[in-house]
Amino acid sequence: MDTESKMDDRFEGKKPRTVDGFDALLDIVGSRGRYQRRLIYYVLSPICVFIGYNTCQILFQVAVPDHWCHVPGRENTTLSEKEWMDLTIPRISNTTQYSQCSRYLLKWTDEANSTFEISGETERCVDGWDFDQGQFWATVASTNGWVCEQGSAHNILTINMVGNAVGTFIFPMLADRLGRRPIFYALLSNHLVFTLAYIWMPMYNLHMIFRFLRGFIELTIYLIPHITVMEVLDPEDRAKATTIGWVFWILGMCMTSLIAWIIPHWQYLAMSSLIAPVFGFLYWNHLPESPRWLLSKGRLDDCTDLMLKISEINGKKDVSRVELEKLLLDLSDQREKEVSFLKVFSYSKLRLRSIMISILSPSLYLVYGITMFGINVLPDNQFLSHFILSASELPSNGLGLVLLHYTGRRMACYITFITTAIWCVVALFCTHDQWLMVVVLALIKFFITTALLVMYVITAEIFPTPVRSSGLGIMGLTGQVAMAIAPSVLNAGLGPTFQYWIMLGLLGVSLLTSLTLPETLGLPLPQTFQEAEDMGKGRPLTTWVHHWNQHKYPGRKYSKVDLSVSPEEISKLRAVS
Repeated sequence: MDTESKMDDRFEGKKPRTVDGFDALLDIVGSRGRYQRRLIYYVLSPICVFIGYNTCQILFQVAVPDHWCHVPGRENTTLSEKEWMDLTIPRISNTTQYSQCSRYLLKWTDEANSTFEISGETERCVDGWDFDQGQFWATVASTNGWVCEQGSAHNILTINMVGNAVGTFIFPMLADRLGRRPIFYALLSNHLVFTLAYIWMPMYNLHMIFRFLRGFIELTIYLIPHITVMEVLDPEDRAKATTIGWVFWILGMCMTSLIAWIIPHWQYLAMSSLIAPVFGFLYWNHLPESPRWLLSKGRLDDCTDLMLKISEINGKKDVSRVELEKLLLDLSDQREKEVSFLKVFSYSKLRLRSIMISILSPSLYLVYGITMFGINVLPDNQFLSHFILSASELPSNGLGLVLLHYTGRRMACYITFITTAIWCVVALFCTHDQWLMVVVLALIKFFITTALLVMYVITAEIFPTPVRSSGLGIMGLTGQVAMAIAPSVLNAGLGPTFQYWIMLGLLGVSLLTSLTLPETLGLPLPQTFQEAEDMGKGRPLTTWVHHWNQHKYPGRKYSKVDLSVSPEEISKLRAVS
């Protein structure tokens, strides 16, 4: 029997199925099965632990312990360290703090260096610095002497985030063109190469270049598996998957505090971040390409193979190759050809939403960055401070999931923005008490993390498949650029309440901006630009769409695709295959 006869027999007596776009095709092969659970728990979750751990490491690497000029000769005296400092180190005007960048001129008056004279004049720290080792054995600053006029270790934090912003701009676009999978492994390789490079680089400028290049991976290495998972999930499960990923991310952040406390040496701490990428290459056969991306590129054979694999893992027995090929061929005819992200600006609603996200993202990220970098709110124990602020984010994921699922995406924005702003107002009156400030900052971080979770879900649901990675990349780019400003806000020297006024202004902007976003609760992911443009049709901006009434506002509809197969279509399928 020839191939065409076999295909005809396969469909003989079988009632033709019709589906509404790619999401309905996922329902046929399984969109809530074992395959999806594998991706969430065995791929996305471990990656998120690594990202959370890796992202926060730098805070401990670049910490600058208390320091003062090294003045040689104390070993020739009977003075204690405190007495020697009182003699040789000036105090900062009107304070009891020692100067960190100057010392008194000291002159030994005999050849045995047993007596000395100290003048009232000061000089730079020509013999280097002594560092307090109460919390850290070694940081970048103490190892290389990058303090005062020798360079600021805090600049590493800024240059790392600039690299993050550049990487978030470049690599998602490459992922849209070349595929999610190869870019993911390119980023893992980037981390291995440039982490090893900066660990052993004592030259300030080269160290900064390596930090910039390694910073490429920070956010993008999360976005790529996140998008891959989102694109094979049922609409009802996308918020849940994002929440699970963020829970593991936060566990990684908390783990950073513990490991940095156990290993308070920045080079060993940096080397520990190399373990996960090495194991990451073991995922080579477990991190698939996105079937939506394969379809968007016209790779029908690969897409069909992957969809059949999904159906097999999910236990769907009534799925045939010919049936899938027929649907994918019809959907391929509707797909967008090779496009750039700029096509978004050809559609009025998509253009407006892109601009609004580009405003929302830096506003929220800067608020988050100010709280994240405030690990010295308990200056005597930065490990505990960071742990408390990180752990405060864990329950925020549960709140985010509940808000996204029941109140809808837009209402979740309003609730989290307004509540965060309320706690910023409270912070204005708590700066006198360290522990009270920790509690308030933890609550601010709790709600701003929830707000960012909501924004990630909305952004992934707004952009069409051909530029979804790029859309999330633009969100990350603008956010990381804003986060690079956070250290400057914290060190502006404009009073202890300055940053909270800034945060209040940013949250006000965020609230106004979010009014223009569509409600995407329960809607399929858009495959084409036109579907993305039509997102939210039938759901007025003045109407609150939530879990209990979303069926009254179904949004846009896909055109149905008939899966009955004629002999002529069988010949066409054979030609394509």
